[in-house]
Amino acid sequence: MLETKGAPEAVLPYRISELREGAAVPLTADRRRQILAASTALADGALRVLSLVPVTIIEVVKYFFTPAP
Repeated sequence: MLETKGAPEAVLPYRISELREGAAVPLTADRRRQILAASTALADGALRVLSLVPVTIIEVVKYFFTPAP
């Protein structure tokens, strides 16, 4: 397991779940919009916003070696 960080709008499209109260729950389109709206509001207030997500080695290999759609 590795950790990656990046802007929420860059990291979020690759995630299918989020950790809430210690449990993984599906990341819905509505929840994605909420997260992006909150990060935009913080960034508009001159704050830097980063997402930190766990990734597996398999996800890293797929990301770097799978052609873009």
